[in-house]
Amino acid sequence: GIHGINFLLAESLDGGGVSSLHLDPQGKTYSQVLLELEIPVPEQDARNWGLI
Repeated sequence: GIHGINFLLAESLDGGGVSSLHLDPQGKTYSQVLLELEIPVPEQDARNWGLI
């Protein structure tokens, strides 16, 4: 019920995130960038998903 989306950023860190033991700062950086994005959603989909 939180309207969450799971996604994968393939090859976004060029192996850096996988080889690093410090994943948390990288995740926080990406999450902040994603929170700033505006994603267009067709009105019918928004209604179906209960967003409006």
